Amino acid sequence: TSREKTKAEAIDPEERAELDKLERKAYLRSQLPPTDSNILAGYSRWETVRIRRIRTNTALTPSKLVFFGLKEDMDPTCTSCSEGAEATLQHMLWACKGLEHHR
Repeated sequence: TSREKTKAEAIDPEERAELDKLERKAYLRSQLPPTDSNILAGYSRWETVRIRRIRTNTALTPSKLVFFGLKEDMDPTCTSCSEGAEATLQHMLWACKGLEHHR
């Protein structure tokens, strides 16, 4: 036991804190559910987040930003087309003539 004590005393407190941090990180990572396999591999983190937001209808469109009061000075109408339609996710993905070349 004295040998174990010497070993424990030899570890620097900052080093111990770093080791504890790494252990906590590994434990928390092991608790995460598996990633969504419905999104194809090869997308960056940013692209995956965008796709997930579109799929769950939580993408922050100009219309939603104004609705939630996050951008009071923003115009909720679509700036990509001349239809004057509200810039909702539905409009931007399916109906907007200005974004047609991206589809």
